Amino acid sequence: QSLKDVMVRDRSDISDAKVKEKLKDEMALKGYIIGDGTSEKCYAESKKARVISAPDYEIVQSHTEGKIKGIGRDIFRGRTEIRPYLHDHFSSCDFCPYGAVCGYEPELTGKEDRLPPINDAAAKSLMREEEKE
Repeated sequence: QSLKDVMVRDRSDISDAKVKEKLKDEMALKGYIIGDGTSEKCYAESKKARVISAPDYEIVQSHTEGKIKGIGRDIFRGRTEIRPYLHDHFSSCDFCPYGAVCGYEPELTGKEDRLPPINDAAAKSLMREEEKE
């Protein structure tokens, strides 16, 4: 989201301070901050950001790059099977612009993989295990 997209939607008469507070909350960093001892201090007020250590960030980055390369190799080899997933109440099809091409019909097929909930520690542990393989 960009600055021009941020709006405070409130029908009541609110003070400038309250507007600033709402804008700050709306624009708060979401995601992770690499914890190097200084950067997390910059975002200490952000309630939505989480701190990740530099070594853990390297694991996540390496894992992500490996997945992207693997998917690229699969596509190059012609392996493009349809494998939608469900996570909470979202499906990968909700965000995919290629429905007309793939032809997957969730109402008819219903074969989405269900992604189990996983916490950060378990996810990092799984990534470390995959890195060892």
